[in-house]
Amino acid sequence: MSMEPSVAPAPNSPGAAGGGLRVLVVDDEPHVRIYLRTILKKLGHEESSEAESGESALRLYRELLPDAVLLDVNLPYMGGMEILGRLVELDPDAIVIMVTTDAAKTTVQHAGARGASGYLLKHLSPARLQEALAEALGEIAPRAR
Repeated sequence: MSMEPSVAPAPNSPGAAGGGLRVLVVDDEPHVRIYLRTILKKLGHEESSEAESGESALRLYRELLPDAVLLDVNLPYMGGMEILGRLVELDPDAIVIMVTTDAAKTTVQHAGARGASGYLLKHLSPARLQEALAEALGEIAPRAR
């Protein structure tokens, strides 16, 4: 998975057919969480959960052990980079994909250095964001339950 902010999706991504992953969506904006969960559902990932803050994200991660986390960079109180660091500290195998409007090269590099598995931009067209998420999630194997 690329750490470039404009992920170029593969035409026949394995994620396009859906893999039934459990995904935790972390964003402080309710409409963004709904939007991302709608895309996840279209991709066949029915079991998604959402958190609006860092504290709730960490609590839900411990409880649910999701297959992947979609994490915003710009969150109040506890920012996305701090949450990312704590998630990776809690679970070095955590798959965390940053989904944000922040396209700054330094932010992308910082996320990669802190353990992000990928970086997607929210402002991609809905179809392109869906393709990029399909590609990113298509590379992930569900955790053994």
